[in-house]
Amino acid sequence: MKSIQISWCTEDVIFQAELMGINNGIPLTEEQADAILDNVEHYHDATIGINWDVIGTHIDMYMDKLNDK
Repeated sequence: MKSIQISWCTEDVIFQAELMGINNGIPLTEEQADAILDNVEHYHDATIGINWDVIGTHIDMYMDKLNDK
């Protein structure tokens, strides 16, 4: 039986945030990116999977929470 594993890392989240122009050009910290990646995993929907759009949505939600404080 064969199985595969796809992995996403902190650097992927930071890269996507930079592409999105998040945080006025200030890169996310590793801790922020780790928190976002934890949310991606926690709220993972197997019918959608994890892709750049999903990561971008979680980045937006995380930043919205930060801005609400």
